[in-house]
Amino acid sequence: MQYLTAVLIALSMLPLTPDAHPVGSVGLKAAPRIGRLDEATRGIVISSLAPGERIEVYAGERLMDARTATASRTMFRLRSALRPGTVVTVVGHLTAGGLVRSSTVVQNDYLQYHYDLGRTGWNPYETVLTTTNVAPNSFVHLFSLPVDAFVYAQPLFVAGVTIGQATHNIAIVATENDSLYAFDADTGAQLWQQTYANPGAGAVPIPYQFTNAQNIIPAVGITSTPAIDPNTGTIFFVAAIQQAGSGGYTYHQFLHAVDWTDGADILTPVDITATAMLNNGRHVVFDALSQLNRASLLLSSGSVYVSFGNHDDTKTPSTKPHGWIFQYDESTLALQSFFCTTLDVSNKYNGTIWGGGFGPDADAQGDVIFSTGDGPFDANTGGNNWGDSVMKMSPGLTVLDSFTPADQAQLAQLNHDLGAGGVMLLPDQPGALPHLAVDAGEEGTIYLLNRDSLGGFTPSGPDAVVQEMPQAIHKLVGGPAYYAGPTGTFVYYCGAGDPLRAFALDTSPQLTLASTASSACGGSGGAIPAVSSNGATPGTGIVWITTRPANRATHPVQLRAYDATDVSRQLIQLNVAFWQNLHNPPFLTPTVIDGKVFVGTSNSVEVFGLQPARRTQRRE
Repeated sequence: MQYLTAVLIALSMLPLTPDAHPVGSVGLKAAPRIGRLDEATRGIVISSLAPGERIEVYAGERLMDARTATASRTMFRLRSALRPGTVVTVVGHLTAGGLVRSSTVVQNDYLQYHYDLGRTGWNPYETVLTTTNVAPNSFVHLFSLPVDAFVYAQPLFVAGVTIGQATHNIAIVATENDSLYAFDADTGAQLWQQTYANPGAGAVPIPYQFTNAQNIIPAVGITSTPAIDPNTGTIFFVAAIQQAGSGGYTYHQFLHAVDWTDGADILTPVDITATAMLNNGRHVVFDALSQLNRASLLLSSGSVYVSFGNHDDTKTPSTKPHGWIFQYDESTLALQSFFCTTLDVSNKYNGTIWGGGFGPDADAQGDVIFSTGDGPFDANTGGNNWGDSVMKMSPGLTVLDSFTPADQAQLAQLNHDLGAGGVMLLPDQPGALPHLAVDAGEEGTIYLLNRDSLGGFTPSGPDAVVQEMPQAIHKLVGGPAYYAGPTGTFVYYCGAGDPLRAFALDTSPQLTLASTASSACGGSGGAIPAVSSNGATPGTGIVWITTRPANRATHPVQLRAYDATDVSRQLIQLNVAFWQNLHNPPFLTPTVIDGKVFVGTSNSVEVFGLQPARRTQRRE
């Protein structure tokens, strides 16, 4: 402690700037540079070092690491996440004597679908919104972010991005016109917009008539939620393209990597394609027209994972769709591996990956976990069909483990798609089974799974899972959310025509119904919850949903908020907008961060928050 105090006193004598300043006889030397930090950071990148320079890393006044630099750049790996608002300081002890230092503040960003790699949907760093001020007279519509087409992707948020000569908190919005926008999240001002189609050259978003389905109209462009790397300032997304040519139309799914300051491509876009061999020796080629990138992108361990479902099981083109997942190197967009979920000949393929927009998960080891939709299953006998299964794969997409319900054949026959629901990884839990996950699909059965041993396939049952709750919810499309609050740990689900339900998780472990909202959220597939809180601080836990109205001609999408400790207590209900596709409902997820809620619509993102006079920062 005496040493730490001495260092802090020495630091206090340096000028309060982030740049280096000499002490004593030391010549000018650049201070260590700290890479951008947020709640998702797992390693602090430190550069501008001199070999032999002794460095120390502090979070607040806590010493986290000390080492001698052997190169100009090093990375300090974190054992746990940094809390937004924490000041991280790097102190350099120069070989010639003296100190230099740099400091930066940890930001709170929303970089991928449902907040984190486990897809919990829980932002535990929300210091503005509470169960008291989210109320009819204080929580209101703030402004609109107008865009050029439907917004199916969840809006994303990055704090403190320098664009031009100013620093902004930015909202990133993707549309079905193959467009990407950046807005100032505080003022609503548009900062830039790029469209990745080129109508003048015959390249347009895919008109819905060519997909033989009406789930997305009038055209299919960017449907899934992008993923952002804050260390490089890169946004990754997939744009669907119909290209006119002398021989007719060709179809493409392009993976882009663009700069978050202007939307310009950093790397040449990659045309996603693959060929796999069926068990009869014939080949199946990835079909960019029939396949739909609905599941959100996953950015994990230096790779971008892109997965595909299809437009409509009953109205697909002549090419039967399969489930595909691709792994690309994020720094080059080089294809690293791919996996097709159904490779044994069948009258009905599929086994697609979509989840109502839920993306694949990544655990602490970088293993990738997702569920598949209706389709044949024979993997238990050495086959290559993985319909209606939860799959755990290595980062390189080899199968490590799986779970398939005993009634899989019945699920496929009834079109009770397990893959309609996304898998959520729970943060590590106390007790004998620390690594848990939950999954549910259109049948409405909730499966509590042990990620260290998912359960395989037991043909005659019972399923070898931690817990099974048959028909606990009604026909789910999408997935759950998670919250660890002052009164316990909860998992939230909302099925089709169901009210929001909170299930308490105990350490046995077991889920039990804890509370139920008083009114249904309406529409096909239910709703996808999101949660905000200031950690486990009482009075800050809020569950948010957007409704899927059954009659979209007469009922608008609504934003609702509930007390996370008791969802029978509804806090607010506000109209968002009418959804203009009357054939299919919106599978939307609200983005809650920095005191605001962002909700996509048919031609905008609507932003909600506290009335300006009431917006105050909570003290921790």
